[in-house]
Amino acid sequence: MRIFSCVPGKTTVFKLIAGIEKPDEGQVSIDPDVVVGYFSQDTGEMGGRSVMAEVLSGAGRVHDLKEKLELLEHRMSDPSGEGLSESEMNEYGGIQLEFSGLGGYELESRAEAILTGLGFGRERWEEAVESFSGGWKMRIALAKILLEALQDFEGTVMIVSHDRYFLKHLANRVFEIDRGSLRVYERGYEYYLDKRERLTSVGD
Repeated sequence: MRIFSCVPGKTTVFKLIAGIEKPDEGQVSIDPDVVVGYFSQDTGEMGGRSVMAEVLSGAGRVHDLKEKLELLEHRMSDPSGEGLSESEMNEYGGIQLEFSGLGGYELESRAEAILTGLGFGRERWEEAVESFSGGWKMRIALAKILLEALQDFEGTVMIVSHDRYFLKHLANRVFEIDRGSLRVYERGYEYYLDKRERLTSVGD
């Protein structure tokens, strides 16, 4: 997976690439076989769950299967209940098989590793999402995507962010747009900062 960081190209560059906005002049040319997805910074509606629960909800089908299994398992272990019928036991077996095949039993450990990598200590995993600032909510939103889609993604991901910790841990190539020119740094964000400092020192 290649991850790019644009500094300081800003969100407009991404909206142009995604076709959300049109350029005042010229055109944006994208190969026909390229699929562009755009992840918005709007996290205003995120809330009502813990950090871990919010991240796990990003697993789509796997998360849905997890909730079904937990519901059935709760009924199975409830001594005051009637347990499961034969058809429900068959359903449980089918769900469990699909869940296992989709890597469901590794889901939480993957979420834990992603949250740790994004700077969330274990003591914060059960805190309410709405208690975090906008920048931290962005990390939670990214963790949801990483859990399901980006972990094994072989394409290109482009990021615009002011969060240096975030860029340091994810960006492995930096595009800098400055006064109409484009400069590419083929390594990570720290290499970019070091190179920029040296170029600035030479310029001075």
